[in-house]
Amino acid sequence: MDFVDTDAEIEERAGADIGWIFDVEGEAGFRKREERIINELTQRQGIVLSTGGGAILSKESRNHLSARGIVVYLETTVEKQYQRTQRDKKTPVIARCRRSASSVGRLGKNPQPTLRRSGRHYSPDR
Repeated sequence: MDFVDTDAEIEERAGADIGWIFDVEGEAGFRKREERIINELTQRQGIVLSTGGGAILSKESRNHLSARGIVVYLETTVEKQYQRTQRDKKTPVIARCRRSASSVGRLGKNPQPTLRRSGRHYSPDR
């Protein structure tokens, strides 16, 4: 099986990093690109597709992911999220946080019910 990361695919096709896309097109422009990539990649067979956390905020992307494959949601604690992302300077949504555990936690609160409904749910860090 091939591993495909949607963010890496977007960067490769755009010839620019995610931060630049956010700066020029805003989050809405980036999400449109992400929807197109997810639509395309979910039509492929024999891949493991990794998406960013915001991908499931799009109903279209959620539908493509769940209709064309098996969705696995790996949940982790706010503390682990903070540890894993505190040095992340590349991800625009995370960069907008104040780099505290509470702000990272707020990012993760909104999509959790949607994520839990979208597929298999695992909490490996708990």
